[in-house]
Amino acid sequence: MENQTSSTVPKGEKETFYKINNQGQTVECRVKNGFSWTVFLWGMFALIIRRQWRGLLFILVTLLTLAIIESIFNLRSIIWAPMMINLYYAFRANEDLRQGLLASGWKVKTSEN
Repeated sequence: MENQTSSTVPKGEKETFYKINNQGQTVECRVKNGFSWTVFLWGMFALIIRRQWRGLLFILVTLLTLAIIESIFNLRSIIWAPMMINLYYAFRANEDLRQGLLASGWKVKTSEN
């Protein structure tokens, strides 16, 4: 069986990944395609629970950069920026989770396996 780096799942379908641990048990993880409502509603807390450290770091660095820019230029008009960052990452979170699972050895469950 070849290792898949990406998969094609019809829009709206959930993609199931599996991993066989050292006791021989199969562990499954389902990742929804598209927008992540969990990240949209809970933001960084959802990323901490999912252990998506790269996404959390992206949001924290971006928020810190915006805070520095606001303080240097005395801007108060970009108060909506954290909401836009959260919205952007809500679209990226599931794809990052999928890529992280594939990179750490999980495989896409297909009809053959």
